[in-house]
Formats: sequence, structure tokens, C-alpha cells
Amino acid sequence: MGDRLNLSEMADGVYLAGIYSSFNVGVWILESEGECAIFEMPASSNNSISPALHVKQVAAEKGWKVKYLFLSHPHIDHDASIREFRAVFPDAVFPVHYSCPMFLRITDVFWRENDGKNKPEEFIRAWKDIKKIGQDWFVKYFDIILTENVNAFKLGSETIYMIYAPKHSMADTHFIYRGCWFSGDWWLYEGDPCEDKLSAGKAADSLCLLRDFAVLKNYNIHTVFPSHANNILRNVDFFEIISRTLKYHEEEDKKKDGGEDWKKFDIQSLYYYVFNILKK
Repeated sequence: MGDRLNLSEMADGVYLAGIYSSFNVGVWILESEGECAIFEMPASSNNSISPALHVKQVAAEKGWKVKYLFLSHPHIDHDASIREFRAVFPDAVFPVHYSCPMFLRITDVFWRENDGKNKPEEFIRAWKDIKKIGQDWFVKYFDIILTENVNAFKLGSETIYMIYAPKHSMADTHFIYRGCWFSGDWWLYEGDPCEDKLSAGKAADSLCLLRDFAVLKNYNIHTVFPSHANNILRNVDFFEIISRTLKYHEEEDKKKDGGEDWKKFDIQSLYYYVFNILKK
């Protein structure tokens, strides 16, 4: 894949450094005028250099300064090497929406109560590694914890938009850069096979937020890059994607039976439920 540094140029200023771990998660580099942002932090693949050290090698060879670290959502296949990335790039700024550390803390409760049952050994090792840095590990990795749904970060002469839009997980964060939409693990169009999917109504809200962002910014989104680098979509009609996916979730929302289900909660409600009701 790509040159001797295993770097593939996927779009203007967008590079895929590699696909890692048994869960095939991509490590992406966004670059402008010698500054770059790293997106996703999966575990290493067998018999390969770690993604953090590989990115460090790439940045040194290219003369790029790593300015930001970004994460689409805190599922363990995406953040397994977060501790190493922080150690390798101590000067990089790591901003997240506040749902990310909250989701990590909530996940920890469920993992402890279930003793990691039905979790792959790769996940269990990574989870133990992430928690090595102390009692408040779930907030210590991050430099900026944001409460707004839409935020902007300067990278060289460009802007990276960071948008909180839950659908696959309660902590989904999307990135928009140079007309490219980094969609995390979202399923687009009809259907949604992800067992972690949230309520259809919440998914519809997130789709509307992304649509409204593009309208209000008059922003042309032409390419979709999933985190796993599968099903890449180019030269797309962004609004057609949103419209079809939204229609599906709106129809699903009409089918809900009204029963209480944690997947319907927002992150604040879920946090309250875990620490004030479940733990009693």
C-alpha cells in the first residue's frame, strides 16, 4: 500500500497510514502545510510496527508536525493504542466531545460487572493497558473536553470540523476535512446491522445535524471515508445519502413500542442510570 512508508494518498491532504489489528481499523493522517492530524488509534497487527511508531516515522520522513490526535468513538478496536499515541506524541492536542470520557467510564462499569465475558482477548489486553495511567484514566488522555456539538480546528491553511453525531455509539464524532467526511463506523443508507446502534430517533437527529451543517456552511462533501477504510464512497451526493438514511431511521422510529430502553437515552441519562440506579 503506497510508498516504502506504507502511506497511501486517498485524497488531497488525506493519507491512509495503514490498516491495523484483527479488526482492520485504518489510521488516517490529515495534512496541510506541514501540520497533520492523526485519526484513530487501533492495536498493532501481528508482526508489524505499532501504528503510533509508524506514524512517527512517516511524520519525521515527511517533515510534518503532528498537531492533533482525533478519535471517532471510544470502542476498543478504535482506541486500543491510545496510551501509546499519547506517549509518542506528547505535544499533540487531543480534543474530544465530553461523551467520549463519559462513555469510557460507563463502559468500565459494564466490563467490571461482566468480568470481560464474551470479549476477545485482544480487547481485554488493550482495555487493561488503557487503564494503567491512574484512577481518572478516562479523562487524563484528553487535552480539551468539548460540550458543543460542532467545533472547528485549524490545520495549516485548512479547517477540520469536528461534529458530535451519535448513531453507531453514544460517543460518535465525525470529522469533515477538504470535502471529505470521516464517518467512523456509521452504516449508511437502509438497514443498520450494528448491535450497538442507538434509537432510530437519535440517529435521525444526528443525520439532521450533519445535513444542517452542510447547508449552513454551504459545504460540498464529496467523499466518505469510513474508519475501517471499507466501502469508501467518492463523488457522492451527500444530501442523497443523508436523505435515504434519514428516511430509514424515521420509519424505524415510528415502529418503537414506547418501552424504556437504555439505547434511547442521551449520554447524560445513561451516565445517571449507571451511577445512580444500576449501582444501588
